[in-house]
Amino acid sequence: MISMWPILGVLLVAAAIFLIEAPKLKREKKTKELGYFCFFLTAATFVSLIESMGKEPSNPLDLIQAFYAPVNTWLQNMLYQ
Repeated sequence: MISMWPILGVLLVAAAIFLIEAPKLKREKKTKELGYFCFFLTAATFVSLIESMGKEPSNPLDLIQAFYAPVNTWLQNMLYQ
């Protein structure tokens, strides 16, 4: 069973960070930085929510290794034969 307290805590912290930082960026008319800030805060919040639910977030390195494994095999075959 998933406890709601860690999820609520993550959401409250993310909301507090947004409410502190976003008005400053908007006031200074830094729309590009505000967009980046919102994107990265949302991404970090989703990862934190996944972790707070007790699940393991996917590792980007696994995708990179899967993509380059055939290239590695091909290079090893070319260089060592």
